[in-house]
Amino acid sequence: MPGAYLGQTGPIPMPAFTRIEPYRSPDGQTEIDALAENGERWAVEVKWRQKRVGRRELEQLLAAAADLNARAWCVSQAGFTPDALTFAAEKGVLISNAEGLAALTKLIS
Repeated sequence: MPGAYLGQTGPIPMPAFTRIEPYRSPDGQTEIDALAENGERWAVEVKWRQKRVGRRELEQLLAAAADLNARAWCVSQAGFTPDALTFAAEKGVLISNAEGLAALTKLIS
């Protein structure tokens, strides 16, 4: 799929996930909106609010994803701060705003 929908420059292979469910660590300290699996894992965090996602939130997602041996993907209705965009590009965190998510939905429908 076009990487632009995920905040990347090149195309991104999208796995056909066989299992998608919320994740909560046994100690209750880590929650992920969706952990998607099919040979690889994606940790997906959705922020459906009017405030843009900042770098700190992406750092937390990336740390949680690393603990789960997963690829980090953040979806934000309001988008991302400039610092978050830079961090995502540097660390390979997948990001989508509302428009990108709508485009992805049309692509896979």
